[in-house]
Formats: sequence, structure tokens, C-alpha cells
Amino acid sequence: MAYLVHIASASEKAAPLAEKCLQAGWETQVFSQPAELLAALEKTLPDIVLAEYSFFPRGKELPESLSKAPLLIFAEEMDPDTRLEWYQRGAARVVSGGEDFPARVSAFAGMVLHRKNTVRRTRQTSVTYGTLQAFSLAEVLQNALLEKKNLILKIRYKDRDVKIRTFQGHIVDAVTAHLTREDAVLKAMMFPGGSSIIRGYQKLEERAALPASTLAILAETRFTRARVRKFLESFAGGAANPEFRIASPQRAAGLPEDRAQVLELLQKYPAFQDILLHSPLPVLKTVSALATLATRGVIAHKGEAEVVETFQLQDIEYVRRTLLSEGARSGNLVILGMPESGRSELVRTLAGFQKGSIKSVQSLDFVRIPLQGNLTLTVFGVSTDQNLLTVLEKISPGMIAGILLIDYRQKDQYEFLNYLFSRIIQLYPVPFVVGLTNVKGDLVKAVKEVRKNFNLPKNIDVVPVNADSFPDARKLLYHLHPAPVPAEQGEPHA
Repeated sequence: MAYLVHIASASEKAAPLAEKCLQAGWETQVFSQPAELLAALEKTLPDIVLAEYSFFPRGKELPESLSKAPLLIFAEEMDPDTRLEWYQRGAARVVSGGEDFPARVSAFAGMVLHRKNTVRRTRQTSVTYGTLQAFSLAEVLQNALLEKKNLILKIRYKDRDVKIRTFQGHIVDAVTAHLTREDAVLKAMMFPGGSSIIRGYQKLEERAALPASTLAILAETRFTRARVRKFLESFAGGAANPEFRIASPQRAAGLPEDRAQVLELLQKYPAFQDILLHSPLPVLKTVSALATLATRGVIAHKGEAEVVETFQLQDIEYVRRTLLSEGARSGNLVILGMPESGRSELVRTLAGFQKGSIKSVQSLDFVRIPLQGNLTLTVFGVSTDQNLLTVLEKISPGMIAGILLIDYRQKDQYEFLNYLFSRIIQLYPVPFVVGLTNVKGDLVKAVKEVRKNFNLPKNIDVVPVNADSFPDARKLLYHLHPAPVPAEQGEPHA
């Protein structure tokens, strides 16, 4: 085949090397100056450039035009560091030493040309190019399974690639950035579009398939897509690719690592599909993290109207008139609850929107919240453990109201909390309310069940709440009522 070869050398090695190339039937041109070579490259692109290692200055980037054709660097002697340097600079081959040096260089040039022009064409004839819109990944995998094909699939969407290998139709390997195996396949299944390159291969020895079969992965894909749709319906009005924003930076403090990763990603890629694409977490973990962030008010989709969640003037006036004694400028609100009841979350909710700094001492959280009109509300979160009454005694001066949070799921705690709350409302004659957290399902039924299991005075309200919701936190304040003295209490609920 008549290849065009450019030889770049100002030494005596150029002539014998050119002769060997002509003997191979290649059209050959010799250049003794870099400027001459670069000028020729601008006019005609050769099949290969053979350059003596001293032809180009060391330590400088090679001209861009040299990247368009394979570059072979030659020298009679070359140390390993220099060879590595040339490979890093883009050389396709580095040749040094050996007998009959010109023949050795031309032989290696022939190998490079053969690989570039013959092997590559052969491989390209067995490669199928396509798009996921025309032929989905699920269809490709199903077809491979039915026909027991050995395939290498490269799926690309935007700046992300997934490589999947099948052996006799079964998926044996899959990899993408941060993920491997089943997680990598599910990531590719979620791509809304993209291109595909499919190549068959011959391999006699059997490789172990992934633990999950191809059919199981396809079923998991349907389940994952259903979870994604449910998330989008719940938090984005069903939009296919909504954009999200940070709704409350204060609530982002102290997040677990997975949610913190997703939140950081959201700031760079606000669109939902881009978050899934770039997340280092598996698809369902990413969606779960987004759902938790949205539920807790950390994020919201951009189509959702921004709500100013802070104490309004009427709230402050309510605290002043209803909870504070005449002339008082401060008071303590005490939130009681077990660790899983949402106690710390409620303290953080009240503090976050008021930009208060939370301090923690063992099982006690507290924050001072400045309100308009020179009022200060100090919120204490106290664990309902064996030290509760001792802690309450220390912070009771200035106590203006109390909130008991009950975790609806922890029914084994009802008896203890019932006894404890009965003692507290006798010891501290201030307004109280019961907040019921972690309720899934019928709220009315849950409230009735709690009232049945607790000896609550009739005027003490039980209010289902989300401890991460500021509107729910405000609602609890308006349900605060003083417990009647024992003589005024009605019959306790059975």
C-alpha cells in the first residue's frame, strides 16, 4: 500500500531510513527543519511521521498538527525516562538501539501503519453504532440474552460512559464512574438518551455472570423507574427533569455524608437528570437522599414558590401576650422527647430559620432565638431519659411552655412517657402540647390511638407534626394550652 511517510531528521540517519521506506513501497519526504515539516503538515497529512528524538525541543508541547498523524520517535540510544517522556507527549511508538537501525525503525513504522489502517478497519466492520432512542439498552440486553451473544457495549450520555460486557447473553461486568456491576447497569438504564457502540468478541472460556441475572436487572430497572416517578410526582409535580434549589442553607448543616454529597452536586447540576448522571451514589440512594432533603425543607424544586418561613409579627405578639408574663422579655420553651422522636430536629428547625446557633451538652440542646420587639425565646431540647426531672429542675426558671414529642412507631415507650408526662404537668403548671411524629397513614386514627393510651387532660392537644417543617413548628405553638389543676381534670381516658 502506498503510504505517505514524513521523516524529520537533520542527521545522517535520514538517508538510510528514507531508503528503507522507499524499499517498502512508501512515498517518502525528508525534512531537516521543524518549520519545513509543520508547513508540509498544513498542506498534506501523512500516514505517519518518523522523527529523530532531538528534532523537537524537549520540555515543550508538540505542535497540534502532529497529533493528527501517528508519531514514531527514534534514536540509537535512549534512557527509560526519555522514552516515557515521549510516550507522555503523544508518541505512538518509541524505537531505540538494535542492529540495522534503519530497518528496525521502518519495521516498527510498518507495524504502526498496519494497526492504524488494517486492524482498525477490520474492527470497525464488526462494530454497530446507534442511539438509545432508536434501540434502548434494555432491548439490547434482552436480545443478547435470547441469542446468547458475547458483546461489549459502550453507552455514552453527555460526559458519562458506561461499559457493559456480556458472555453468552449474561452480563458479566459493568463499570462507570464511581459504580460497578449492577449499580453501573442501573445507572445506564436511567440515561434519558445517548449513543451506543456495540462490538462482538470471541472468548472461549466462560466468565461468571453478575449475581443478579439480566432478567432480574431488567425487573429492578422497572422498580427503580417507578420509584423515580413517585419522587417526581411527590416533589416536582410530575415534571420529567425539574431543577432544584437550596431552600434552607441553615438546615444543610450536619448532614450525613450521602446527603451532603448530593446537596453539593445539586449546587453544580440543579437539573434532576444531571444529578442522577453525576451522582457517585447508586440511583435509588441518590433519589432517597433527594427525597429526604426535600421532605426536610433543605431543597425545593425551582417551580415551587419560595415561602418565607419565619416567625411573623402575629406569632411574636402571640408569644408575648399568651406565654410571657407581663413585662417579661424572655422565656424558655422546653421540647421533650426520646432520641428518635424528632426532638433535636425540631430544635434545629426553630433555630435554623431564625439563624440561631445551637449548643449541645450531653442530652441537652439549646438555642437562643432573638425575636422582634427585644424579645428572646430560649428553646431547650431535653431527652426523656432518667435524668429528665433533674435537668428540668435546673432550667425550669423562666419556663413558659412545653412540647412533648411522641414517636408514633415506638409503642413500647407509651407507658413510660405516659407516667413521665403526668408527673411533669403536675410539677410545672405551664401550657403544653403533644406532638406526634413519624406517622404514616391515617392521622386521625393515630391521634385517637395515642389519646387512648395516654392519660391526657382533655384540653391538651395531640398534633401530628413533621419535626423538620417550620409551619408544623409554628402550629405547635398555637396548640399550647395549660393543663388543668388536678381538681379540674376530667376522667382520664381509658
